[in-house]
Amino acid sequence: MSNATIHIDGALVLNSLRLQTHDAPGCMDSSYLSFLVQSGIQKHPLWAYGRLAVVTYCYAHVARMSTGDLSSSLQLSLEGEVISGADSTHLLARSIHWHTSSAVRNVAEKLIMQITMQESSPEWVTRLETNSLPGEIKQAAANRRRTER
Repeated sequence: MSNATIHIDGALVLNSLRLQTHDAPGCMDSSYLSFLVQSGIQKHPLWAYGRLAVVTYCYAHVARMSTGDLSSSLQLSLEGEVISGADSTHLLARSIHWHTSSAVRNVAEKLIMQITMQESSPEWVTRLETNSLPGEIKQAAANRRRTER
């Protein structure tokens, strides 16, 4: 497995998010999110895990509630890494800077806090099939968790 860093300035495609949790909702260690970021004419498929997956999903949820339009997007700057395995390559987000209104930011941060404190269970979560999570992403997340402890 080889890694390279990436930086993408673009827009989160609001109708592209798919969250997968293996444990109870609110358990951030087991949350994985697949999503698209559009930069120019190209849409980049990305993954996030843990708290960043929950944060990304919450910001998208609040933006969708505010606009009522699933086709709209949320501007961002993303840092991440390229995870290359024997058969595939995936983009894994490490951090996201949101370019949005303070109203969206305030509501999203409150929702994130509720979910991370396990005060609420998001009923709007769209789940992925368990076997759709790439092994390389799961391994990269496990390796990163070990180095963060």
